[in-house]
Amino acid sequence: MNIKNKHGMSKTRFYNIWVGIKSRCLDKKCKDYKNYGGKGILLDSQWIDFKIFMEDMLSEYIKHSIKFTEKDTTIDRINNLKGYSKKNCRWSTMKIQENNKDKSYLKNKLKDKNGRYKKAQELRDEANKL
Repeated sequence: MNIKNKHGMSKTRFYNIWVGIKSRCLDKKCKDYKNYGGKGILLDSQWIDFKIFMEDMLSEYIKHSIKFTEKDTTIDRINNLKGYSKKNCRWSTMKIQENNKDKSYLKNKLKDKNGRYKKAQELRDEANKL
């Protein structure tokens, strides 16, 4: 077994999600850094160690993946103004994550027929019900 990779997870979606988080928050060469690390979205210092991330998040990832499929399991920050940590992260579906994205720049463009502001996904869901 590779000394560098004792956890045996390097080819899993779970591991790749962690790699993506690290890249977005810490790697200035990452194309998404400007929207994460560049805006002060930090990675909990303990999560720099994959094994700690795995201890904190793997069991819930497995539960979510069983219920919604692994392909539709993604990490979501509960409060988009805060970074990636056990307290601020959960597993969610792509749809839920889309609703949680910061879309304040679109606020004035997302009014429903009654003039109420709604997130883009909520408006699409209502339109699909018609």
